[in-house]
Amino acid sequence: INIQGSMAYVPQQAWIQNATLKDNIIFGSPLDETRYQQVLEACALHPDLKLLPGGDLAEIGEKGINLSGGQKQRVSLARAVYSNADIYLLDDPLSAVDAHVGRHIFDKVLGPEGLLQNKTRILVTHNLSFLAQVDDIVVLEAGTVTERGSYSTLLANSGSFAQLLNTYGNQQDNIHEEEAMVGLEEEQELDDYPELVTEEVPADVVTMTQKNEACVQQKIFNRSQSTSSNISIRKGHPGHLNEKKTMTEFKGERLIDKEAMETGKVKLFTYLRYFRAIGWGLSICILIGNIGQAASFIGFNLWLSDWTNDALHYQNETYPITRDMRVGIYGTLGASNSLFLLIATGLTSFGTIRASRVMHGQLLSNILRVPMSFFDSTPTGRIMNRFAKDIFIVDETIPISLRSWMNCFFMILSTLVIICIATPYFAIITLLLGILYYFILVSGQWLGVHIFAIKTSEFLLRNF
Repeated sequence: INIQGSMAYVPQQAWIQNATLKDNIIFGSPLDETRYQQVLEACALHPDLKLLPGGDLAEIGEKGINLSGGQKQRVSLARAVYSNADIYLLDDPLSAVDAHVGRHIFDKVLGPEGLLQNKTRILVTHNLSFLAQVDDIVVLEAGTVTERGSYSTLLANSGSFAQLLNTYGNQQDNIHEEEAMVGLEEEQELDDYPELVTEEVPADVVTMTQKNEACVQQKIFNRSQSTSSNISIRKGHPGHLNEKKTMTEFKGERLIDKEAMETGKVKLFTYLRYFRAIGWGLSICILIGNIGQAASFIGFNLWLSDWTNDALHYQNETYPITRDMRVGIYGTLGASNSLFLLIATGLTSFGTIRASRVMHGQLLSNILRVPMSFFDSTPTGRIMNRFAKDIFIVDETIPISLRSWMNCFFMILSTLVIICIATPYFAIITLLLGILYYFILVSGQWLGVHIFAIKTSEFLLRNF
């Protein structure tokens, strides 16, 4: 297939971004206000803008959770129309809207007088009422093309298309009449509750279904306002509580909660929470094991150093019986060093596994107990990121880093102790180096803060 020009695709199942309605339509293209308003009018979205808090700046939840099926389909179609492509692939875009809105969209967008009248449109549809206005019809049966031609040509051929039209054409007309009757009944019901409809909109665009949606959305909106007012009263905020808010007051409000991001360095509470997940008793045993390993390493080296001095006391003589004691104690210190290292490593591995299990259990327990509104205001990607990347860090990265840090810390500490015992004056140098290192650490703390901010931003961006 050779394609010349740009292409736009409208799927049967609308794809909606977690963004404002306006951003969903322009989709990163430069804003042309005139064309934008034409698209809104053609896709019958103006009545919906009057119902949504904030109008076209209202935030649309993940997968269009706060839109009806018809609204999502019209937003998806508006995005394609605004793109001003050369070729349009339309996979039954009118299936999710009722007959009146479908007729409006066909006349204003897809039909011979619509916005796409000079574009190539490939429309897949089950609605036979629009076929008289299309240029070319392709009839498919079991995935095979059986007929092709204009509407009048296919009728004259008296083939499968004519049979299909005779069989189902009258049924669709009856369905449309029934929908019109139901719409009149809904209109009468809505007229009994005028306070639920804030503003009248053109009757040729807004169907009874849209009015019903408006009624439901207005109820939800009023309930949320009432809840906010009650919270303000309980908190004791002074001042007059307005019963109605203008539309501009809701512009910029977020449906999806912004993910909190810690700034600065890692808080002490974070470390304490991880050790609490390990278990305080197990954490103390891990600390004792590492201290024992460091102490045995110090004794091991000091004993070996003292043993080498025996050669000065027993020159040209046979070593006395203390040699066996030297070898025995040296071997004992070496074995104890290995034993403490094995115990510390084993306890650390067991403790980090336990911490991973505890923290995963807490996360899962919290997710299972949150109210359903949490999932309305939290993207699925954010939740998946917690159970995927964050749990992987707790399972793999933190245990390795913890073992490496403890081995390095106690090795440096034991080495400094050995040097200070062998050369006491080095303790003064060690103290001065420690003070200097502290000032370097404090002065360079901004670098650690920025590194922490970068890593945190990386985790947030994984949600997308």
